[in-house]
Amino acid sequence: MMSIVSKAALRRAMPAIASFAVASIVLPGLSGTTAFATETDAVHIASTAPLTGSAAAYGIETMNGVHLAVEEINAAGGVGGKPIKLSEYDDQCDPTPAATAANQIISDKAIVAVVGNVCSSATLAQMPIFGRVGMPVLAATTSSPALSAKGFENFARIIPNDDIQGVASLDLGTKVLGYKRIAVLYPSDDYGQALLAIAKRAAAASGAELVAAETYITGSTNDFSSVLANIAAANPDALFLAGYYADMGAAVSQSVRAFGDKPIPLLANAQTQVPEYVSLAGAAAEGTWVTNVYDINNPSEQNKAFVAAYTKKFNTEPGVQAAAGYDNIYVLKQAIEENKGSTENLMPIIRATKHEGAMGTISFDKNGDNIGGSLVVLRLTGGKWVFDDESTKKLNAH
Repeated sequence: MMSIVSKAALRRAMPAIASFAVASIVLPGLSGTTAFATETDAVHIASTAPLTGSAAAYGIETMNGVHLAVEEINAAGGVGGKPIKLSEYDDQCDPTPAATAANQIISDKAIVAVVGNVCSSATLAQMPIFGRVGMPVLAATTSSPALSAKGFENFARIIPNDDIQGVASLDLGTKVLGYKRIAVLYPSDDYGQALLAIAKRAAAASGAELVAAETYITGSTNDFSSVLANIAAANPDALFLAGYYADMGAAVSQSVRAFGDKPIPLLANAQTQVPEYVSLAGAAAEGTWVTNVYDINNPSEQNKAFVAAYTKKFNTEPGVQAAAGYDNIYVLKQAIEENKGSTENLMPIIRATKHEGAMGTISFDKNGDNIGGSLVVLRLTGGKWVFDDESTKKLNAH
């Protein structure tokens, strides 16, 4: 069973956040006793994630994982004897402030790498800017396949892209659960467009039919009645929720009017696996199926240590965002150490790194995509996300 911290609890765990840049800090060790010479001896990295706005729950949990890893590493002596210095930037999950943050980051010549990226549209806006100076970017949970297709040589990411995750959601519905008529509700941004294309391919490959595809403007659409009516008129077997938690929660809460007393089965990926989705959607969310790339019950020593430390620090269990943020930092640490402590020409070393972390095996292909790990299936049952062993086995067998 997985429980993910609420946005309110996450905000209590984080310092006050200003728009765009946040003051640079050298996080102390967990014991508070580790001392280093000066800031110039630090490994200076930047993070960019949504810390305010409708996707803040994702970014704040990611940064909690980042903070925990930085504190652990600094407490143990840093990276090659140097502490990690972290400068935080709020990209708001929006291309415009994301680009502003990227320009601020590259103007600081001391920063050697960027971590923490969450939203695909924001990251796509930033990569050409980072690419101009060859800034290494090790993203946490940004998942659009377009980031691979564009051939950015300075990019890698911790989670598999949506060609894996999006297909998994559709395969769960069609190959495991047996649904043949699929509808899709997706945002009009880069992330949503990519998932729609993936849904079309995956449905066709499994012999299913995509009977409806309805879009909306994320963060601006409050009334989903017309798009839900269009979906209901197509008589689908299941609805694939290809959007962010706030929009999907609002849409699902309004679905009863469209579908009546016969609720439609809901398929989703990890973007909906946050408490906000459950609270916004209400009783209509019950039974939602989710595919994810992180299992809190993974028995590896790395994951058990991470879960214990995270739960102790934040008084709640971690989700995929926290795990990705945590592994983000440890992959970077390993790459720098394998580069003999140097942060020069770091990107090829990052892509060649194989790391055993909280999320399992992390390794990268020629595009910087993580090709390690496996998928898990959970279902919302009694308001809790419950691991489904039988469906997980069936999904990974396909």
